[in-house]
Amino acid sequence: MPNKVPSDCVTFSKRIIWIGRASMHSIEAYCAHLDQGGFDNEFSLIHSCAGVQESRERMRNLLDCMRENFAPDELCFASAPARTEMGGNHTDHNHGHVLAAAVNLD
Repeated sequence: MPNKVPSDCVTFSKRIIWIGRASMHSIEAYCAHLDQGGFDNEFSLIHSCAGVQESRERMRNLLDCMRENFAPDELCFASAPARTEMGGNHTDHNHGHVLAAAVNLD
């Protein structure tokens, strides 16, 4: 398996953004791609253009922590949108009202 992360590395599948085509890559391949700005488009889709640098730093920190604590040969990143219920949790099961909010953190 090649360690190079594909340049077209975002796939939308059932509302999940797979970074790296839902395939496994080495930490070194992710770091090299990250350093070249290879994930900037994906980060702007997930967090807006204003958060690209912060997203790079978070991914770099995550890669460093993975290397130090688990040392996997390969890994895969994914990000999925979510929601939380601020009020009325489970009342929707009985046709009640729910106050929901989107979560844009990964």
